[in-house]
Amino acid sequence: MMHSQNAGRTLLQGLLAAVLLTSLAACGFHLKGHGEQAQIRPWNTLSVSGRISNKLNLALQDRLLIGGIQQQDATAYKLTLSNEKKQKRSISLNSRAQTAEYRLSHQVDIELINTETSTTILPTRRLEAQRTFVYRTEEADGMDQQEQELRTEMANELANRILRAISNLKIPSEQ
Repeated sequence: MMHSQNAGRTLLQGLLAAVLLTSLAACGFHLKGHGEQAQIRPWNTLSVSGRISNKLNLALQDRLLIGGIQQQDATAYKLTLSNEKKQKRSISLNSRAQTAEYRLSHQVDIELINTETSTTILPTRRLEAQRTFVYRTEEADGMDQQEQELRTEMANELANRILRAISNLKIPSEQ
């Protein structure tokens, strides 16, 4: 009798786990960072232009490659990046009137155009990433490294946002 109760309980637990996993999958749940680059896009090639920092350029090239979008100079779709700005602003002071916290920001404007029809697919949109970090004067060397790591994170975040912004677009002829 005891053996059949354990078998029934194990079967019930397995069935419950299957129902929960099916429910999660049905509602569109996915782990953060998964599936964003794997979406099928209405284009396979893209021309990217604009003067942007090396960090953002490398991050964007990486995301486009992962997303299956090839960069070519002569293509129907042109992604223009402009007005890139990086800022570092003091947001709080310590008891000695020295900066205790900084806010870093990284902005870029994006626009997507169909060059064959001169149609704007994505009007100019500003994307921004921000980070805040505590500055310790006694650890100045480490703070510079931390700032560079945060700037790299922000470039990666902007590249992800750019890809997300163009991934969800429909070409006007398909609407």
